[in-house]
Amino acid sequence: MLTGFPPKGRYKVLIKCCTYNQSKYITDALKGFVMQQTNFPFLAYVVDDASTDGEQEVIKGWINEHCNPNDVLEYDNEFAHIIMSKDKDNANCTYAIHLLKKNLYGKPEKMTIHNFWREQCEYEAICEGDDFWIDEKKLQKQVNIMDNNPNIGFVYTAFETANKDGEFTKYDWCEERMERSCSGDIFEKLIDHNMVLTLTICFRKTLYDKYLEFLKKYLVSIDYFLFLVLAGLSKGIYIDEKMGCYRINSNGLVQSSRERVNALCNKALIVSSKIYLNGDFFERSFKEDLKIRKAIVTKFLRLVKSNVMTKSEFFKIVSSSFKMICMLGVVSVEMLKKKVL
Repeated sequence: MLTGFPPKGRYKVLIKCCTYNQSKYITDALKGFVMQQTNFPFLAYVVDDASTDGEQEVIKGWINEHCNPNDVLEYDNEFAHIIMSKDKDNANCTYAIHLLKKNLYGKPEKMTIHNFWREQCEYEAICEGDDFWIDEKKLQKQVNIMDNNPNIGFVYTAFETANKDGEFTKYDWCEERMERSCSGDIFEKLIDHNMVLTLTICFRKTLYDKYLEFLKKYLVSIDYFLFLVLAGLSKGIYIDEKMGCYRINSNGLVQSSRERVNALCNKALIVSSKIYLNGDFFERSFKEDLKIRKAIVTKFLRLVKSNVMTKSEFFKIVSSSFKMICMLGVVSVEMLKKKVL
């Protein structure tokens, strides 16, 4: 898709920032990228999905202010106007800006663009256009952990929360996420409840490649599915330091489409549980395996009770193994004692 574009360097980390109609907030996101102090080169890859609120002009203004004109390379193709340049003050920060000519939300062409830049990098971090980073050592700390621990596939952190005006404000559900956060094998905990926030995570590209295989097969496009797959495939580390800020924005996907998000999260939970039961994630000890199966049965019973999962689908999954049948018995007894069945 980008044939003829000038040769690229090799980057340690890809920062993926997808944004749409976030003209009020995108500057905060870009500030968080360029502030990163690292001993490695990283690529700030920003995709504006044909915004209609002037966001593309804001991004162009940022490039004009923060890059030397002689270093700016520009290229057009069918889908986007592409701008590539190093930041004039942070030599490790290179921008790859894609200003899309038409909205490609959910389209395969957009994934093709992502994969082109992803191939250049060893790790990937995500920050959407209305969120921002506040710790200049975020990427360095996360990369150091994974460079020194080959068995660690992802690192996530604590975070601040802000209202639409950027004022730091505490929200109970966000505080609860951080209280539940931990390191190690977190797949069981993620089944019960997601505690990873997208803007905080950095992960290995090799694991993302496997995630893309599952995504192609099961078509579950939501970050919760990514987190479940990462945790299914590897262990993770939680840094209890607030390195980014999640903006509670009424125009964001979670706030504006809560019913759709809940449906996708339930699908992600069901699919990732099936992947685990099929043996496609890393093998756990006997004890850990039973704990995960118990968590799956518990969550599935709740989905049946709320009419998200049919009883026939539930019993088809549970009857797939003797361990699952045993866990159904254990969980049923516990729920009857708590009078929740």
